[in-house]
Amino acid sequence: METMRVKLKVGEHEFEAEGPLEAVQSQLATWKDLITEATTHIPKQCAQPTTQSPTNGTQSRNGLTLDAIMKLDGRVVSLTARGQSSDDEIMLVLLGQKMLRSNDAVTGAEITSGLRQTGGLDGRIDYRLNKMIDAGEVVAIGERRGRRYRLTNTGLNKAQEISRNVIATVA
Repeated sequence: METMRVKLKVGEHEFEAEGPLEAVQSQLATWKDLITEATTHIPKQCAQPTTQSPTNGTQSRNGLTLDAIMKLDGRVVSLTARGQSSDDEIMLVLLGQKMLRSNDAVTGAEITSGLRQTGGLDGRIDYRLNKMIDAGEVVAIGERRGRRYRLTNTGLNKAQEISRNVIATVA
């Protein structure tokens, strides 16, 4: 099997990957798309401010009332309503980190802590995250213990759809 190692820096954006040729090419293509989008325009959902109601402190963005299904405790975003699968719950925790904490570079420990507080952690999550990376829903930055996870635009749309479905079951 042919392996490839790539290390690039474009302005403030860095990319580093090592592994099978196809996997590195896929990650590089995703990174290139993210860089292109970041430099050409600001997505509409990022331009909208988070609104906060003075009566109940509900966080809302893009029509999502995330406080109905999530809670924030310091650096940890946990779920108060369960998803249909553990993959859905990982996506919801990543969405909560992005929306409630404005955290686009989520550590594995933050995801794990959120799932533990939710009560939905059953084993290691890195294997599930790797499947999401292969599907193009999540991008990983860094290596080993310094690895951070970020939702792609596809992953963000999927996580928002999951959150709408979970909110509908709670309401």
